[in-house]
Amino acid sequence: MEYSESVVRGGFTEQVICSRCGSKHHSIKGVIKYGFFFLESIPFFPIKKTAVIECTQCHQLADNTQLSAEQLKSINKATFKFYHFISKFTGVYLMLALMGYFYIANIQKDVESQHYVEAPKVNDFYFIDFRKMAKNLRPNQKYIIAKVVDITGDTVSIVYGSVFYVFQRSLESSIRKSRAVTSNYFARKRNEFNFEQIKKLYSSGAILRAMRPVDNKLFDSFVISSPAKTRRGNTYYPGAIENTSGQAFLAMTYLDKYEQQAFDKFKLAAKYGYAQGQINLAELYLTGRFGDNDGFEKALYWLQQAALQSDKKAIDKYLIICNKASDCDVDAFYKVLTDEGVNYRFDR
Repeated sequence: MEYSESVVRGGFTEQVICSRCGSKHHSIKGVIKYGFFFLESIPFFPIKKTAVIECTQCHQLADNTQLSAEQLKSINKATFKFYHFISKFTGVYLMLALMGYFYIANIQKDVESQHYVEAPKVNDFYFIDFRKMAKNLRPNQKYIIAKVVDITGDTVSIVYGSVFYVFQRSLESSIRKSRAVTSNYFARKRNEFNFEQIKKLYSSGAILRAMRPVDNKLFDSFVISSPAKTRRGNTYYPGAIENTSGQAFLAMTYLDKYEQQAFDKFKLAAKYGYAQGQINLAELYLTGRFGDNDGFEKALYWLQQAALQSDKKAIDKYLIICNKASDCDVDAFYKVLTDEGVNYRFDR
């Protein structure tokens, strides 16, 4: 810490007799000593105040130690006002404001992370402390970025980034440098967790922060590549319009029966053989809010119909829920795909 002084004009007094010329007419100025860091113009706090009493005739400085306590008190009271010291705490005010800003920002991050963890969506990003998820790691294998690539029923599929980071701040830096958008950044292998496990990872500190891109961006950098636009020309795809309508209704959460209207549209799209409509219909069946206790079976049926059209997403989703059901035969599913000539590859 360094120190500086500021001067306050205090007027005049006749309470003091000059030791040199005997004059009673003295001018007063106040000197406030304060501490600061780096910038002299931003004081942090006052350290000392001193009243400097000078004879107006011979400019002799009075010895304050020769003044009585009452005289000194009266002079200080007349010289130093409360507002003279307010600006001397400028550094403290700025530091408190900065601390408050970062505190509120961290609270906001925690609130957002909690919300995203409780209701995950595809393309959510997680900052992960991998030391709390795996053992026997190398010293530099500490932090990693993860991405949600699929949600089927209550199963969240996550892929991990291929790069470990030693410092936590490097996670954000990597995203700012657009590394997460490169095609080979994330591993192909999927790691599956249910909703409760995701919440436990967050509460245990394994998930440090959860984020949801806005306009495909995090920290003003792209993290999701925009899908390439394909020209369909005048080709008609049965069920495509109904599927699009269903997706629109699903986003209209302000409507009373938005899910039911979306369900009806997806059902039409599925019957017309549109693969994405069949997947969307299956996902609604998996919520348990549709179907008469046979939603699970209907979800498997429609996922299989989409899988028979070589839809990889449908194949992955079918395997996720089939592996959790004791009466679902994965081998039989493989056989159906093979018999129908579906060309598939698994990265699981």
